[in-house]
Amino acid sequence: MKLPTDLELLQFIYKKYYDIYSSFSREDKTRETKIYVPISIKEIADNYNIDDDIIFGRLYYYLDGKYRYRNEDNSLVSFFTLNIQKDRHCVNFVLLSSVLANLQEDHRRFWTTTIIAFYTTVLAALAIIVSLVL
Repeated sequence: MKLPTDLELLQFIYKKYYDIYSSFSREDKTRETKIYVPISIKEIADNYNIDDDIIFGRLYYYLDGKYRYRNEDNSLVSFFTLNIQKDRHCVNFVLLSSVLANLQEDHRRFWTTTIIAFYTTVLAALAIIVSLVL
């Protein structure tokens, strides 16, 4: 069983909950805040066919610890939180979007570098073969 990478997990959450995030209305509130979007740990786990606690632990213990930060006024901004008033299992969607953009950039940079290195190696091998033949 393959576990999802951080990139895969956050892309799934982003795609699944973007419409919910963007449809927030202060007049017709469907959740407590715009930024913190409640997510279904079970749905996410079912998508990857893994136990709910794996996804919960990944979000709560690992990703929140990695990406939460303190403001200048010393208030904590969480990546993932258990409760925002009556909403449960909430992700900071704005922060998630920023983290996801960085992970996508790193992924593109890795593959670009890898492809360039591959073609450089092929070109060097061809140059050696041509120099040996001639």
